[in-house]
Amino acid sequence: MILGLLLCHAKYFADQCRKHNISGSVISLGRLDFFVTVPEFFRIMVDAGYADETDNGPIFRDPETQERVAKIFAEERHINAQFRYPKIIAQPVVSDELFYTALGFREVFSLEIADRDGPLTYRFDLNDSDVLSVTGRSFDLVLDAGVMEHVFDVRQVMINIGDLTKVGGHVIHIMPGNNTYDHGFYQFSPTMFRDYYRANKFDIHDISVMRITEDPFMSRSASFSERWSAASIWPYDPVEFCRKSFGGLNEGVYYTCACVRKDEASTVGVNPMQYLFDKPNPPLITPW
Repeated sequence: MILGLLLCHAKYFADQCRKHNISGSVISLGRLDFFVTVPEFFRIMVDAGYADETDNGPIFRDPETQERVAKIFAEERHINAQFRYPKIIAQPVVSDELFYTALGFREVFSLEIADRDGPLTYRFDLNDSDVLSVTGRSFDLVLDAGVMEHVFDVRQVMINIGDLTKVGGHVIHIMPGNNTYDHGFYQFSPTMFRDYYRANKFDIHDISVMRITEDPFMSRSASFSERWSAASIWPYDPVEFCRKSFGGLNEGVYYTCACVRKDEASTVGVNPMQYLFDKPNPPLITPW
């Protein structure tokens, strides 16, 4: 199965890490590919503020990161040599090692249900409990970019994510929303992440709604990433999006994106009540 981040997802990931100073150790749910070419990678790094344009090409602002990135290129580890899916993207894509290194991560792990190559991979079924018995530690960032929709027990996944996150660490979700019918078990609304993380006293940095649309004039022989390249993103407003809850969205594929921080007072597994019903006399918000 192919798990990964399209260009717009990679941009969101980099922007949130830069904005909230997220680095150190990262664990992804599933080993993720980055559907990003080398020029796109450098554009992301410059736009997010990790690197500056110079006459000699982009240079990372942090000298140590620049040295580490240069070493990856010199040793030709910057390309994902195992990625061979031209229907998704026709050009070579960057390695996950390059992308994480550029964001300042020094330890990179993934959590897999099946055996994968590499010493930094843990085998674990996210439907199960007690994930720390497998990893033996928590992490500065837990990245869920399109895995949870494939796991039946969503509540247990959220508990595992919370357990995997250090106090002071972060969680980033990039999840399928509307118009991803049968892609997985579920399509996720922003209200789930807002209400769950509020109930469990996480610091919510960002919840956004992302839409990607297909270019109707692009040849059908073009790759998926070429055809679905136009992206828009909006901050999540519960009232406004509730008013669009029945047929109010236009065509395109929607994603729910979130970035939250675990604090000393944070909990895991507290069941939220949706914001529409969490007051004795909730306001009536309808799409009609």
